[in-house]
Amino acid sequence: MFFLKKDTQLNLQEDIIKKRKIPLLIENDSWKKLFNCGNNNQMQEIYHKLKDLSRKKKSLESETTKLQSLKRKCMAKIVYISDQLNINSSEEAEKELDKLKDEINILNEKIEKSLQEIEDTSKEIKEKNVLLLEETIKFSYSQINSGEKRLKEIEKTISELREKLNKSRQEKEDIEKKVNVTYHFLHSLLGYEEIEKLDKELLK
Repeated sequence: MFFLKKDTQLNLQEDIIKKRKIPLLIENDSWKKLFNCGNNNQMQEIYHKLKDLSRKKKSLESETTKLQSLKRKCMAKIVYISDQLNINSSEEAEKELDKLKDEINILNEKIEKSLQEIEDTSKEIKEKNVLLLEETIKFSYSQINSGEKRLKEIEKTISELREKLNKSRQEKEDIEKKVNVTYHFLHSLLGYEEIEKLDKELLK
């Protein structure tokens, strides 16, 4: 049996994590059933941090999608106005075109910033997930060791009870045999009628 000390530090190899394709534990059904939101302070702290990071990432992804949608609309307007300018020159249209180009530049900056934040957040989620995995492993082995110890205690109790039961069963058989032999002996000496009378008087 493998025992883990409380201060044990696990260093899971990166290639092992990649090979096993470790899921985001806080979204894994099996992990949630076993550990809920963590069974000790360390696990709970990491769990809640991961929850916050996960919400942040989803919010950033939603915002990025909106920005990209706005960019596509601006691009479509630019194409349309450019086509119109090729047909008829218009100072107002040129100003609108310049305005749209400025909006595109602003959107590009926002999108780039948002994508970088998503990348950074994803990296932090991965790091926290590995920490949660390490804490999960330590807690799991602690539970396994505790369970194994208790199982041995239960097995010992069962063994003792089984031995006691066997002795009681043997004692029961011996007593039954002695009672039957004794009763048969008296019956053979005194006969059925006399034994029936004695049974009524003496049997409790």
